[in-house]
Amino acid sequence: MALPVVEFFSSPMTKEPQEAFPFQTPPAAWVFYDDTCAFCRRARRLGERLIRPDRVRWLPQQDPWARQQLGLSTEGQQLETAGEIKVMRADNGQILGGAEGLATLARFTWWGWPAYWLYHIPCLKCLADSVYKLVAKNRHRIGGHCQLDETGAATCTLPGHSPH
Repeated sequence: MALPVVEFFSSPMTKEPQEAFPFQTPPAAWVFYDDTCAFCRRARRLGERLIRPDRVRWLPQQDPWARQQLGLSTEGQQLETAGEIKVMRADNGQILGGAEGLATLARFTWWGWPAYWLYHIPCLKCLADSVYKLVAKNRHRIGGHCQLDETGAATCTLPGHSPH
């Protein structure tokens, strides 16, 4: 007997009305990504193809529900998580970021388990964290043309695409 979605989200996450999440089954994790970043949107599309949609749901960090889960309650408040993917585990509400978040996502594929375990080896963890930080710092320069507007938000275009 499956639990209703509202009961699934009752603890430790904030309850949301069932009609807000019209999915058949609740996901094992939520992935919050930066929708102002062309590289991040491409990574999301790749992730959606690699990880079954019944396991992971993708939401932009700019989404009101995502902002609430990340502790960013007001619209004007800057995203403290900008530059870092956030993965929220549905079983306990734990939010993991950066390379650790990606390693957690690897657990949701049969072929990704080795990456998850390798990440937890101390020297490999340091290497993965450093590479992730380098890519995150330069994500607006990878795979497209990006400019920062007067508010500091990025406007990005990929080759052959118009700005969002």
